[in-house]
Amino acid sequence: MGRSTRRRVQVRAKRRREVLLRPGAWLATLSTIVGLATGMFTLRDAIFPNESGTAEASVHDFQRSVGQICQGLNSAARVQARETRRADVLLGKASTTLEQRNVLLDGVRRSLARSNHQLATLRGLEVPKPLTTMHRATVATWSGNVERIMSYSQRLDEAATRRQLGAAIKVLAKDRPAIARDGIALRAGLMRLGGRECRFDAPIVPKTFTLPALPGKEQPAHSVITPAVADRSAAAPQPAPSAGAPPLAPSVDPPAAEAPAPEGAPPNRVNPPSADGHVASGGGED
Repeated sequence: MGRSTRRRVQVRAKRRREVLLRPGAWLATLSTIVGLATGMFTLRDAIFPNESGTAEASVHDFQRSVGQICQGLNSAARVQARETRRADVLLGKASTTLEQRNVLLDGVRRSLARSNHQLATLRGLEVPKPLTTMHRATVATWSGNVERIMSYSQRLDEAATRRQLGAAIKVLAKDRPAIARDGIALRAGLMRLGGRECRFDAPIVPKTFTLPALPGKEQPAHSVITPAVADRSAAAPQPAPSAGAPPLAPSVDPPAAEAPAPEGAPPNRVNPPSADGHVASGGGED
């Protein structure tokens, strides 16, 4: 390296030192660093919104979202009460087992669609750290009820005979107590997650109904002696017993046997179930 080249390098280094020693240069450098950091944090907040904001604001937004879910369940309960009354009418009008199966299956599918929508909303919320455990437990409870009702829906979908339809209804009857218990736990969990934002309406209790027998399929009742026939039999003159013969015993008609229940009509109620266990679904034991 020549003498002139070394000279130029030394001059440039001296100038850089002079610039760095000036206060304005330091301020400019610091402003650049702050600007870069601010941009990075802004980008982070846009990509990961759950990492931004204070804990108080996050909890408030979360509880407000849970409150909307509770309102959705209140609306779903009113809708299901109307559909339950409608299903009772449609079952009575159905003339085949397939038509009755379809009435029950349609009601379950609509109930599952409403419940799954609210469950997906709860799962998708950004959960504050203090409520993570309760949120996880509530989602698990709700999911368990959904699985039970999906199993019943699948059994209905596969039912092609009266016997298979009755078997599906009996399985639901065994699951109803668990659905009701988990429904209580689910609503309690939502109330704890939502705080003042979550309020449930008074339960709707529709009448219980069972699967009606199909038209023309009822078993005929056993014939019994009508009162008119009995009166004529009692009024008819009886022959006098001969001398030395034992007295005649009075005739006694055997009791009529109770008519059997129509085949394939289980006594379990068929009110459509609900995954959140509200009373309109007919929760509880049969």
